Amino acid sequence: MKRPSKYPCAVLALAVVLVPMAIGATAVSAEPGMLEEVVVVARKREESLQDTPVAVSAFDPAQMREAQITNVADLARQVPGLSNKDGDKVSGLAIRGVGSRAVGAALDPGVGVYVDGIFMPRSDTQLVDVMDMASIQVLRGPQGTLFGKNTAGGALLLETRKPGEEFGAQVEVGAGDYDRQNLSLRVDGPLFTNNLFGALTYDRRIEDGYMKDYYNGRDYGDIDRTAIVGQLRWYPTEELTVDLIALWGKRKEHSAPNSCINVNPGAVLQGFASTTPGTFADYCSLSEALIDDEKVILDRRGMDYEVTNNLAGLTLDWDLGEVQLKSVTGYLYQDDLNRDNDVDATPFLSLSNFQETTRNLNGSGISAGDEDRIFVSQEFNLFGSLFDGDVDYTLGLYASDERIKDQVDGQTLALGGWLGTTVTESGNVQLLPPSVVGSNNIRIVDFTSTSAAGFGQLIYNLNDIWQFTVGGRWTWEEKKIDQKNFVTTAVAPTAPITREEMNALSDFQQPMVPLIDSPRLKEDESWNEFTPMATVTMFMPDSWTDGFLSSGMLYLSYSEGFKAGGFTSFGPDRALPFNPETVKNTEFGFKLEMWSQRMRVNGAVYSMDYDDMQLGVTREFGELQTIYGITNAGDSEVQGVELEVVIMPLPGLLINLTGSVLNAEYNEFNDEFVDNEGNVQSTDRSREKFSYIPDQTYSWAVQYDWDTEYAVITPRVSGFYKDKIYTGLDPAAFSYEDQATLDAYTLWNARLAFVPRAMENLEVAVFAQNMTDETYFGTGTIEAQRLGSSSVIRGRPRTYGIDVFYRW
Repeated sequence: MKRPSKYPCAVLALAVVLVPMAIGATAVSAEPGMLEEVVVVARKREESLQDTPVAVSAFDPAQMREAQITNVADLARQVPGLSNKDGDKVSGLAIRGVGSRAVGAALDPGVGVYVDGIFMPRSDTQLVDVMDMASIQVLRGPQGTLFGKNTAGGALLLETRKPGEEFGAQVEVGAGDYDRQNLSLRVDGPLFTNNLFGALTYDRRIEDGYMKDYYNGRDYGDIDRTAIVGQLRWYPTEELTVDLIALWGKRKEHSAPNSCINVNPGAVLQGFASTTPGTFADYCSLSEALIDDEKVILDRRGMDYEVTNNLAGLTLDWDLGEVQLKSVTGYLYQDDLNRDNDVDATPFLSLSNFQETTRNLNGSGISAGDEDRIFVSQEFNLFGSLFDGDVDYTLGLYASDERIKDQVDGQTLALGGWLGTTVTESGNVQLLPPSVVGSNNIRIVDFTSTSAAGFGQLIYNLNDIWQFTVGGRWTWEEKKIDQKNFVTTAVAPTAPITREEMNALSDFQQPMVPLIDSPRLKEDESWNEFTPMATVTMFMPDSWTDGFLSSGMLYLSYSEGFKAGGFTSFGPDRALPFNPETVKNTEFGFKLEMWSQRMRVNGAVYSMDYDDMQLGVTREFGELQTIYGITNAGDSEVQGVELEVVIMPLPGLLINLTGSVLNAEYNEFNDEFVDNEGNVQSTDRSREKFSYIPDQTYSWAVQYDWDTEYAVITPRVSGFYKDKIYTGLDPAAFSYEDQATLDAYTLWNARLAFVPRAMENLEVAVFAQNMTDETYFGTGTIEAQRLGSSSVIRGRPRTYGIDVFYRW
C-alpha cells in the first residue's frame, strides 16, 4: 500500500514567494524597458515561450556568456529542477529527481541531450562544452512523445549556430588563475556560390587542476579539451535547406579529485594491509586531513579521463507549402576511451581503476583497452496544419543503433592484485587469494542497443482561449550483451610473508584465464512501451488582462516517460537483466506577463509516479566480495514546484530568480545481499532519500547595463543555493546517514563587462566564481559495510579571470 504524501502546503507557499527566471533561446526585440519575446521549439515548432504549455528554460548566446555557462553541467546552477553531480567527469543529469543514479554502458541516461536533434547516448558524451551554440533549451518533465528515445526526466536541446550568409568572424580569449587558457575562433560566410555557406570553429580550453596529489604532484580536476567543428548550409532549391555538421573533439584530462573520509572503523577492509605501508584506514585519514590543503592521494600510477568524439549530422528541411518534412541523420564514433575513477580515494586500493585492470589483462596475453563505440540514428518529422490552421500536427519516425565493443569492466582491488591482513607485530602479511580480492568480476563486454519509435502530436486550437494537445509514442528497444569473463590463476602463499616479499609479488602481472565453466555470456532482451500525453491550455481572455496583467496562460497536462532496461553483472558469471523505468507526470502550470511587459512569472506544480527506478548499488557476496551493479527500486513518488521570474524594473536593470522545491520518496525499494554463509538476504531500503537529488535549489542574478558616454558597463552579481544530498550506495550507508549526506552550500559569482562605444563589437569581462571561496563537496559516494568510508569530490575554490570577445 502506498504511503500518504508528505508534501506540505507550507513548502508550496514558500516556493511561490522564492521565484525564478525564464530567459530565452531566441529573443525578439522589444521596446526599451520591456522584456523581449522568447521563441522556443519545445513542441518541435517555433512558438512564443509564453504560449507554450511546457516548462522550459532557454538561453541565447549573450545570456550564456553573462551567466558564464561554458558546459552543459553549468546549467544545473541556472535551471530550476535540473541537478548534476558537481565535479564529476561524467553526467549525472536529473530533472525533477528523474535521471541517472549510475554510470556505464549498461545504463541509458534519464535526461535526453540533443545536439542539432542528434541524441547523445552515453553519460560521458552528455556534458557538452557550450561553443557555437545559438540556443539551449531545457524541457522539464517527461518528453516521451516528441524527442529521441530516453527522455523520462526531460530534454536538453542544444542548437548550434548555422553559417551566416555574409562573411563574419569572431574570437574569444580567456585567461585566469589555475593557468586558465581559453581560445575560440570562428569564421563563416559564403562559399563559391550564392547558395552554399560554411563555418569553421576551433575551440581550446586548458585549466590546471585545483587538487594536487600529495605524493606525485599530479593535478586532478583539470580541464584539457580541444574541438574543431565544420558546418555547411546549402540551399539547393528555395524549398530545401541542407545542414551538415562535423565535429572532432578530444578530452585528455585526469580523473575527478576524490577524497576519502572514514565512516565505519569496524568495516572489513579498514585494517587490511597492501603493498604500501599502513592500513586502508591510515590512508583514508590522511586523505581527509589533506582536503583543506587542496591535496588528494590517489593511485600512484595516476588516474585519467580521456575520450575522443567524432560526430556528424545531416539535416534536410523541406518546405512543401502545406506541409514541412524534416530528416535528421546522426553519427557518433568514440574511441581512445579511458574512464578511471578512484572510488576508494586512496593509493591503497584500485577500485574502478580500469587502466590497472587493462594492464593485468594485457600482461596475461589478453588484448584489452581497445574500446570503441558507434551510434547511428535517423529521424523523420512531418509538420502541417488542418482545418484552416485550427489543428497543427507533428508526426515522426525514429530509429537508432548503438554498438559498444571491448569495454573492460570489473575491478582490480589492489595494485598487483595482492591484499591481506597484518598478522604479526613485525608486520608480516597473510595474503588472501587474488581470485577473491585481487581481480574481481573482470570482464570484457560488447553491448548492442537498437531502438525504433513512431510518434505523433495534435494541437487543436478550439478558439482564442482554449487549446487541446494530445500525443503518443510507441517505442521498441532491444539490448544485447556479449560478455567474456576472466579469473586469475595466481595462488597466494599459505604462510604470512614480509612486505618486501609482498612487493616483489606485485611486480608481476597476474595471469588471467577465461572462466572454465562459463567463458562467455550472451543475453538479449526487448521491451515495448506506449507513452501518451495530453494537455489542456487556457489563454486568459482580454477581460482578465486589462490592468496589471498583460497576458497569461494556464495549462494542465499529463505525460509519461520511458527508459529501457539492460544488463548488469553481479558476480563473475552472471549478466542479470534490470527492468525499464517509467514516469507518469501530472502537472499544472502557468505563464504570466505583467507590469506592461516588464515582469514575467512562469511556474509549475507537478506530481509523478516513478516506477522501477534504475539505481547503482553495491551488493555483498560473502565476507570480502562487494560488487557494483544496477538494480530497480520499485515504486517511488516525486512532487514539487518550480517558478521562474525575470523583472526589468528600470531600463537596463534585469533581475532573475529561480527556485525548485521537491519531495521525493520511495514507496518500495527492496535490495539483497549474500551473507557470509552464502545465503541471499533481503533488505528494505525504502527509508532512504533519493541519492544525489537536492530537496531545494535556488539561483538569483542582478545585472545592470550602465550606459555611459564612452562605454556600456554591465556589472552582474549572481548566486546559487543547493540543498544537502544523500550519497549512499549500500544498505549499511543509511546507518551512517549524517556521514552519507553532503552539506548544503551557497556560491556567489560576479562579472563586470565593458563594451566601448568606439568598438561595439568588442566585449571585455572580468569575473570571479565562488568569490567567497566556499569549501563544499559537489558529489560523492559512501560504501559503509566493506570499505567503511565515503569518497567525496570537493568543489572548485574561488577562481577569477578575464574574457575578451570580439566579432566582426
